[in-house]
Amino acid sequence: MKQSSRLEHFSISFFSIVLGLSGLALVFVKLSELFHSLYVVSQILTGVGLVIFLLVAMVFGIRLLRYPKVVAKEFSHPIKMNFYPLISKIFLIQSVIFLSFQKQVSLTFWLIGVVIQTIFIFSLVSTWIGPKNFEIHHINPAWFMPVVGSIMIPIAGVEHGYRELSWFFFAIGFILWIVLFTIVLYRVIFHAPLAERLIPTLFILFAPPAIGFISYYKLTGSFDSFARVMFYFAIFLFILVLMQWRQFITIKFYLSWWAYSFPLAALTVSTILMYRVSKIYFYRSFASGLAVVLSLVVMYLVFRTLQEIRNKSLCIEEKE
Repeated sequence: MKQSSRLEHFSISFFSIVLGLSGLALVFVKLSELFHSLYVVSQILTGVGLVIFLLVAMVFGIRLLRYPKVVAKEFSHPIKMNFYPLISKIFLIQSVIFLSFQKQVSLTFWLIGVVIQTIFIFSLVSTWIGPKNFEIHHINPAWFMPVVGSIMIPIAGVEHGYRELSWFFFAIGFILWIVLFTIVLYRVIFHAPLAERLIPTLFILFAPPAIGFISYYKLTGSFDSFARVMFYFAIFLFILVLMQWRQFITIKFYLSWWAYSFPLAALTVSTILMYRVSKIYFYRSFASGLAVVLSLVVMYLVFRTLQEIRNKSLCIEEKE
């Protein structure tokens, strides 16, 4: 396949790699607050995530310049369009990473993330309810990604003094999550199974309540009943997804496998917060265990991705 053609098929999904690496970096940043020996590791992972982000963004930018019609078609695709908020989520998660040691850098990342998220949430939801015809098989857990970005905004937004703006986005994300969760549950119960490449997106199911727990605590400073509901519902969905393990071990590798990483990172960070507010030692151990699992998962994903790149199995035309 010609090099230019491979560039043409450098899809938005490559940003899921950056999100997964950034999620791992955030986990170690939070763990380093409990185990100070991990500080250097957290800084290295943060740097690696930023470098990969820059590389992916540069290649995707070149693709946008050379193949604007292809990118426009991808953005109008009923499934692929929902992967574009990966970009805003990366900026938002970087704002959380830098919050504890470079607050001005954190604010810059946060402001950029909010602007991009605003563009995507309004354009995508407008498309959802517009004249475009969607069918029930189009919806899958990847549709949560625009929602998750909005729910993430308060985590750093409150620290930067944008409390009401954070409430605005939290309200959007939380209500839309409830609506979409109902539709997705209806789809997976009563309709045809998810396409093989979309099966890993089931992990996204427990990301919104896990992040919602963190954002709600940031907004209210309260470890109340509602906070507990979101955390424990995330745990329930996590267990429920793990019970589908037979589906995950039988599918071939796709970039969608990176959907395993960020939700695990979100659950790990929320469990660390749960330990801090509840003082229950079990959650410290559980968070450490999740961090080990996440590290192994990301290492394997990096290995498989590099293997697929070497075999030239990525950046090829996909069947609709």
